[in-house]
Amino acid sequence: MIIYNVTIMNVFFVCTGNACRSPLAACILKKKLEDRGIEASVASAGTLDWGRNPRDEFYVKLSKEKGYTLDGESRFIGDIEACREMDNADLVFIFEEKHRIKVERFLKYVNWDRITLFMEYCYGEKKDLDDPNNGTDALYRNVFGIIEKGCDIILDRIQEVLEPSQSAECQ
Repeated sequence: MIIYNVTIMNVFFVCTGNACRSPLAACILKKKLEDRGIEASVASAGTLDWGRNPRDEFYVKLSKEKGYTLDGESRFIGDIEACREMDNADLVFIFEEKHRIKVERFLKYVNWDRITLFMEYCYGEKKDLDDPNNGTDALYRNVFGIIEKGCDIILDRIQEVLEPSQSAECQ
């Protein structure tokens, strides 16, 4: 196992309600980072202030089947803690271009260059990722797969910028 000497990488995901895409991406990326022994801060929030609501039931179940833990409640990007986390993020992923303008309302101007469209960063496609909320099982599963593979791409890119320590192996 390679040990890395870096400052903590901060990643923040934003979707509409913080019930499906952004918390799913956060839970997947957290697990993948932990599995590789990379210390990072990963958080998520939504552009809608609709109170604290549970995570999407379908994704909670599907995540568990795939070995992830999706829990917690939805958060609004305007909450003080979420704003602070977003401002400290090295990468702020949005799932739809319409999220950008809402994120810009809360993110400091000097950090706007950290906002990136998930599909563009991961797949080179400047397009939105469908919101599966209240959609078909097939849509949920398709979006799950896109997010899971996208998190692998994010993880690989994070790992590329990290410097391995001189003691490469750990017992």
